[in-house]
Amino acid sequence: MTALVGTAMTGGYGGADILQGCTIAVESGEIAVIVGPNGAGKSTAMKAMFGMLDLRAGSVLLDGEDITTLPPQHRVQRGMGFVPQTQNVFTSMTVEENLEMGGFIRDDDFGDTIEEIYNLFPVLREKRAQPAGELSGGQRQQVAVGRALMTQPKVLMLDEPTAGVSPIVVGELFDRIIDVPLPNARQRELMIQNLLDNMPSEEMPKSVIAAVAKKSEGLSGAWLREVIQCSLIEAIYEGKERIGVKNLEDGLVDVLKRRGMAYQPTPSLGDLFDSRRADVYTI
Repeated sequence: MTALVGTAMTGGYGGADILQGCTIAVESGEIAVIVGPNGAGKSTAMKAMFGMLDLRAGSVLLDGEDITTLPPQHRVQRGMGFVPQTQNVFTSMTVEENLEMGGFIRDDDFGDTIEEIYNLFPVLREKRAQPAGELSGGQRQQVAVGRALMTQPKVLMLDEPTAGVSPIVVGELFDRIIDVPLPNARQRELMIQNLLDNMPSEEMPKSVIAAVAKKSEGLSGAWLREVIQCSLIEAIYEGKERIGVKNLEDGLVDVLKRRGMAYQPTPSLGDLFDSRRADVYTI
């Protein structure tokens, strides 16, 4: 079923038509991406779909209902969510106040939804009392997405969600948004080995790889990549040519700390490496 469709949309700013017969359709459960160079009209098309731009021609339907003439707030009530590229948080309000603003159209208790947002973006729980204007770019994006999710929308539109956000946060943001399952222990082992194979590193025994996989439970693929990158940076800083087992352990500790997760100190990766109780890990 087509959840959202804009048909032959024509409109723009002032007297200029940025959109000329533009049609966009998204099916229920589908992830759609609008790609194009700067100035092509990507943001304008999304604003038109959301009611922030008056159309001279064309129509917008949500679940079969014609919403072409509805203002944005009524489209939100119908089940649309939109995160603009800029000015997408209330900088003087706290993180939690921003989320509460996202639930302004609801007349029920949305406390459970706020908890769901905190589970989705754990760093926001830690910074719930902090003004949004003091957050990093990636954290602001999480606030903006979280606020849009407060209405439990049928359709969520994101305008340039990765702008000004570091690559590691981009990976984590999309993992969270599209609910990518976290890798299991075996998958983490394969990911870690593959990452090390593509980095200058010492030959790691199977026991070390398995221990890292166990200790990294709860990390996404993007954060596992960050573990290896941190390990390499430390090794280079120490004047080494390869990632050593201590670098690997330090990288894991650093990432888990940033994620607010506990590190299991035993067994030590160094002890496992020194014991050589297993052959070199092979797939």
